[in-house]
Amino acid sequence: MNDEQKSGEYYSFKVDNSQELMRIDFYLLNKIRYATRNKIQKAAKENKVLVNNVPVKQSYRVKPNDNITILINEPKRNKEILPENILLNIIYEDDFLIVIDKPAGMVVHPAFNNYSGTLLNALEYHFNQTNNSKERLVKSGLVHRLDKNTSGLMIIAKEKETLDNLLKQFFYHSIERIYQTLVWGNINLKKGKIITNLEKDSKNKNIKVSITGKQAITNYLVLEDFYNSSLIECKLETGRTHQIRSHLAYIGHPIIFDDLYNNVENNQIFQKINLQVSNTLDRQALHSSSIKFIHPKLKKELFFQSPLPNDIKNTIEYLKSISFDM
Repeated sequence: MNDEQKSGEYYSFKVDNSQELMRIDFYLLNKIRYATRNKIQKAAKENKVLVNNVPVKQSYRVKPNDNITILINEPKRNKEILPENILLNIIYEDDFLIVIDKPAGMVVHPAFNNYSGTLLNALEYHFNQTNNSKERLVKSGLVHRLDKNTSGLMIIAKEKETLDNLLKQFFYHSIERIYQTLVWGNINLKKGKIITNLEKDSKNKNIKVSITGKQAITNYLVLEDFYNSSLIECKLETGRTHQIRSHLAYIGHPIIFDDLYNNVENNQIFQKINLQVSNTLDRQALHSSSIKFIHPKLKKELFFQSPLPNDIKNTIEYLKSISFDM
């Protein structure tokens, strides 16, 4: 890698032999997390997108088995997670693990375009203050993740044995995770189970239902119906990326203000509701509300709950005020 490459983010991909023809800017947008189309197109104009070692234009169509490299001119960042004094809502902590109530808007770990202000930056600072030598896993101690705009409970392990045990509990679905969310529409079946296969959509950053993906199972329970909307509870049996978001959109009840999976018709009624809801809510209405697991060291069951944050509670109050005769 030359000096120019050292000043940016460098990526390399081998295209799958079953890949359909696709513009390379769309292909790379799907492959590189937090990248933007403008940055990819700029890289192509600067001859920094190469296919089989030859520069290509942004309109080049990716073919099976292509070897793609790209340099995106972002300053190369120190991969060390730097401590930042960011307030954390710590629900529980001992020598082996910590349970955090993450606010909406906080990214979990540093990545492209999000190198600071993350949960891991905050944890690094917190661990430094405690002067506990065990607390050095940080990034690798993540047992699971929440999307930036999803709020609620997360577990982080502080040492490897605890991490391995918790990951095993996740693998065997013995950790109970319950989410609460607001969705568009009223679900006819008030209690049910959604079972599909999910995989990443090669055309965008969404997760889609497919025949060949990994199995995903979501149990749901309608807690309360409002006008053209509902508060529901989701209990996960599996932990796929965007599982709840994609599953609820699949059954025709996407999460309110989910910018990736919201396929509700933009009619006048929803325009009016959207305008009012936007005064209290500016992210997907999804909250990790409870978690139950066996402590790897104490060998006892731990259960934690997190109340709905104010932005979702205020939205519920507005939805309750809407007449069903609207």
